[in-house]
Amino acid sequence: MALTGSSKLNLSRTYSRTVGLGSVVMTVSIAEPATWTDGDAVGGSQILYSVNDVAIAGSGGSSTDYDLVATLLDPLTGTAQTYTKIKEIFIKNNTTTAGSTLAVKGNFITTVVLSGTTPDLTVGAGGTLHLKNPSLAGYPVTATTGDIISLIGKTAAAVSIDMLIIGVGTVA
Repeated sequence: MALTGSSKLNLSRTYSRTVGLGSVVMTVSIAEPATWTDGDAVGGSQILYSVNDVAIAGSGGSSTDYDLVATLLDPLTGTAQTYTKIKEIFIKNNTTTAGSTLAVKGNFITTVVLSGTTPDLTVGAGGTLHLKNPSLAGYPVTATTGDIISLIGKTAAAVSIDMLIIGVGTVA
């Protein structure tokens, strides 16, 4: 198996104000392209996991947990994946109803991404969460203490998500 590809984030905004009798305009652009190669080096990745239009329970239900060690199934082989490093995570809250927020937590998020704090990351209605670390270290995955991504709606209603996880590891 080989995994190659690219990620491209391109933000562009125009900001304008009326000042006196004229106007001032400023355009800001940030481009952040990345090319992924197969392997575990800098900019490398080996496996991916993806879900589309998955319903995540609201605050009255239980969380949906994604275990990064030997539980997620490879989309090509149907066998278990074991991540040792996460290089990129993209989570999109497809629900656009105002107030339909998504909590992203679990021991991977709290111990690795948030460095030991306990809050969750909130993804608002129609929002996205994108974490990328193409370095050699990536975001390390540690079985039992840093391997769970938990998702739950922060309001009573369920939300719908798309998620992509790219990393280094093995497929059984």
